[in-house]
Amino acid sequence: MTTIIGIDPGPETWAFVAIGVPFTSVLDCAELTLAQLEKRLDGTLSAIAIEGMQPWGKKPGSVQRDQLCYEIGRLVEWCKCLAHVLGPVGVFWPAQIRVWNTGNTSAKSSQIRAAMIDRCGPPGTKKQPGPTHGLHGPHLWDALAVAIYANDHVGQDWSTLNVWTV
Repeated sequence: MTTIIGIDPGPETWAFVAIGVPFTSVLDCAELTLAQLEKRLDGTLSAIAIEGMQPWGKKPGSVQRDQLCYEIGRLVEWCKCLAHVLGPVGVFWPAQIRVWNTGNTSAKSSQIRAAMIDRCGPPGTKKQPGPTHGLHGPHLWDALAVAIYANDHVGQDWSTLNVWTV
């Protein structure tokens, strides 16, 4: 089975969600530091999809945002070094992901979660886990939205989607 990893970067931890292609359920998910994430990725992937940064007209100079941009670049460079093992890597704009999954460029985390439950199924319970079982907190739901976006574009040339590709 091929796997897609969706990554939602954050200032301290990165949410990652692994899904099978075609999607049946979440295979793995966690919030990790970048170093932990790099150790967790292996050569059984068909693609890595990363949510990029979109400034939305805000002034540059936020230390946290600058650091996040640096870390995204660092992950992309790391992926380039292992491109022969990892498969394609794309950095997608948040607005693209939101529109694809919710139809709204300014969708909030709760709307993304609702759209993912509508599309993929409910989390369920510990006794009866659903296809999205294990996802908790907005960052993991955002990472699932990134992975679903990539899953829907498997087999397509990602460079036509206005993204950075490795």
